[in-house]
Amino acid sequence: MRSRTTKIGLGAVAGLVLGAAWAGAAEPNRAWTADFKAALAQAKAENRFVVAFFYSPSSAACEKLQKETFELSAVQEAMEDFVKARLNGEADRGLALLYKVQQFPTVVFLDSQGRELDRFSGFADPSALLRWAAEAIDPKTNYVLLKERLAANPADVEALYYMGFKYTRRSAYDHARKYFDRVEKLDKDNKFGFLDNILLRRAEESLQAGYFDAALKLLDGFGQKYPDSDELDRAELLQARLLWLVGRTDEAMKAYRRFLVAFPQSDLRNQAEASVQALSPAPQPAPEPTPLPGPILPGT
Repeated sequence: MRSRTTKIGLGAVAGLVLGAAWAGAAEPNRAWTADFKAALAQAKAENRFVVAFFYSPSSAACEKLQKETFELSAVQEAMEDFVKARLNGEADRGLALLYKVQQFPTVVFLDSQGRELDRFSGFADPSALLRWAAEAIDPKTNYVLLKERLAANPADVEALYYMGFKYTRRSAYDHARKYFDRVEKLDKDNKFGFLDNILLRRAEESLQAGYFDAALKLLDGFGQKYPDSDELDRAELLQARLLWLVGRTDEAMKAYRRFLVAFPQSDLRNQAEASVQALSPAPQPAPEPTPLPGPILPGT
């Protein structure tokens, strides 16, 4: 499988995903509205999408997302297909509850009818934001159309995988597992090419649950089993992190260095470089088991 990006009104996405986005200078907040109804009305009139940024005035993470990601000129230009609504989730609890916002920041991508296409919570760098926005409006991967596809054909393997992927991003692992189990049952021979991605999602779930040894076991031999996986770099980086977390720091350092040699163009390279720097002068505490940035969805 090979990863893909989709149009988001944005010819700039590919370059931004490779890391160019954060090179742009931040600009003052522009083209945002605090009026959600007005944003929806504009989206309907102009046949555009909506990005709803739910924030808390007291949240440093919300300010960081606004300043370091949304206000970059490259991001603003790339997201011209979206009407942008910046919504105080504490002041308008009704709207926050309507969209099941449980933490700040939460960003929800919507169609012009106000139906959810996708979401994420927490900070996202420019490349991650644009990748997720592209996935949200891709007809093959947005939540609204996935539900319609599964209603029409409950055995749609591609739709099952992408739905599981979306629940994984929300850390709703119980829901995700049901979809992934169905994919594995329907596609035992991996004709659709999703089994490597599912294996990684399961390893990431084990990491989040604190089962580091179990996650390492899942990743053992990943490259040999799936040499053509579009997530080889992600698997290598995850394995290096897990080695660090279980105290095998020498092996972790070797794994990080191996990653840097093998994947010079990976958009995860900054993480590996930071880890090598942290390990080099003197042993540092193992990193918190936070999720890796959302993977690029596999193509078919």
